[in-house]
Amino acid sequence: MTTVIGRARTRIVQWLDRNEPRSLSDAELDAMWARAKVRAAAWRAYVDERTRELQAERAGTTGSGGSGERGAE
Repeated sequence: MTTVIGRARTRIVQWLDRNEPRSLSDAELDAMWARAKVRAAAWRAYVDERTRELQAERAGTTGSGGSGERGAE
């Protein structure tokens, strides 16, 4: 997760360098950083959920709502 957050921070700084001629207040920077952390956490949750689904498929279960029976191989 640290890498994802680090990349988000780098993208924010790069965007600011390209697009923001004025300086931002500390509150604005804090808000941008908070949104980046929320997006990173949401992405990590999605990846974790998808990983669990794929592991369940490989183990022969169908995940939520399925019968749990192994399909034909």
